Amino acid sequence: MDWFEWLKEHAGYVIAGIIIGLVSFYLGTQYQSKYSVSTETTSALTSLDETTEKNPETIEVYVCGEVSETKVVELPYNARWEDAIQAAGGLLDSADRNQINLAKSLKNGEKVFVPKKAEVVSQNGSVMMNKTATSILVPINSATKEALMTLPGIGEVKAEAILQYREDVGRFEELEDLMKVSGIGEKTFEKLKELIRLD
Repeated sequence: MDWFEWLKEHAGYVIAGIIIGLVSFYLGTQYQSKYSVSTETTSALTSLDETTEKNPETIEVYVCGEVSETKVVELPYNARWEDAIQAAGGLLDSADRNQINLAKSLKNGEKVFVPKKAEVVSQNGSVMMNKTATSILVPINSATKEALMTLPGIGEVKAEAILQYREDVGRFEELEDLMKVSGIGEKTFEKLKELIRLD
């Protein structure tokens, strides 16, 4: 029996063997591919976790006013006003603690301004009244339209805008929030900040 006759006689076995071999090869390739992708994904996630742990997200804020050092400080993303002030060396004796909210959360690029208090104690112990004493400061959270109009740059239109802001948004949490009122920009605020208070 030559090889041709043998092949004819055993053709079924040969074909079955070839099919089994192809199927086995295909399944092995698919398994290798899936395993490779899974390994790469796990490796990437592990690398991301390690990077996050080594380089936590941070923010930068500008601290100024009655603090030991006016500066830009870098803090964790979940930091608060108290953290920013501590990073700038803490409050000065002239700082008005009642006009700031130490528990307030910070945003990247925010300005943390600490105002002066009404009374400043001199080196010899005597008490001097600041030019912007509390008794003459205009409380922007409760002042009437007429009282607001006594401020420089605040006419009837801007006074009504302040009242509308209080009605729509609520109380001002910090003096700088006054710049959120339509028509009051940074230049106007610079003229007002020494003449106003929160409460």
